[in-house]
Amino acid sequence: MTSLACPNSAALAAVVPAPAVTVVRTGTNRPARPARAGRATHTGHSPIRTRRLVLRCLAESDLGEFNRVMDLSREHLDRWIPIVAPHESNTQAMKRCIALAANGDQTRSAWRRVACTPSGRLVGGFSIFAITRGLTSEGCAHWWVAADAVGHGYGREIVAAAVAHATRDLPSGLGLHAVHAAIHPDNAVSATLARRVGFIHTGICQPVRVGDRWERHDEYIFRVKADAIDGPDYGSNSTTSGGVGGSAGIASIPGIGSGVPSLATRS
Repeated sequence: MTSLACPNSAALAAVVPAPAVTVVRTGTNRPARPARAGRATHTGHSPIRTRRLVLRCLAESDLGEFNRVMDLSREHLDRWIPIVAPHESNTQAMKRCIALAANGDQTRSAWRRVACTPSGRLVGGFSIFAITRGLTSEGCAHWWVAADAVGHGYGREIVAAAVAHATRDLPSGLGLHAVHAAIHPDNAVSATLARRVGFIHTGICQPVRVGDRWERHDEYIFRVKADAIDGPDYGSNSTTSGGVGGSAGIASIPGIGSGVPSLATRS
């Protein structure tokens, strides 16, 4: 499964109940933030741990596993979010992803992580990019799940933990007020996942470039509210996982390669 972030901050529900949380007001001009249930742990840029997974930076030591997953998942991912560009080798794509993640952390413009089991098996990834900060702070997101990890609820576990981190106050989180995602209308799995973790369909459509083609995508948004809301359910065992996302009209897809929104695929 894969999913991508939305266009711009201007345009840019849960099916299963999640644990209730209380609101903690953190500032005079910021929306109140929900206090998240403690099922995912992390501090700043340290790995985020859920019940079954670790969200961390991709490393050169992951090359063997990255090669395995890309070879196995190429057809599965290319429909929505081609991770390896046509002109690239797996090694080149991985080095590009590592560089993008490092730059995003340094400039605070993006947060890119892969999701692995404690044993090191790569099952997916999640990225938040095009982060803007001002009266409100927002970002675009995409996610993906390896072909051999589909159907185990990993997609929801990854997205729920990542969105919780994105909307948690600085410095332990990214301090965002909203996370945007664009999902292809045919990617029902990803749309269902997005709704499960709290994204809402805006009713707006936008063109997204996937490889050499442009396709219409639906916009979704996860927004922190000033009143109590349900928090994401980390570690869900739901067998419904998410698919793909999209990006703004100016987005182009080797998403992870260019740093712009990309599409999602089934999980």
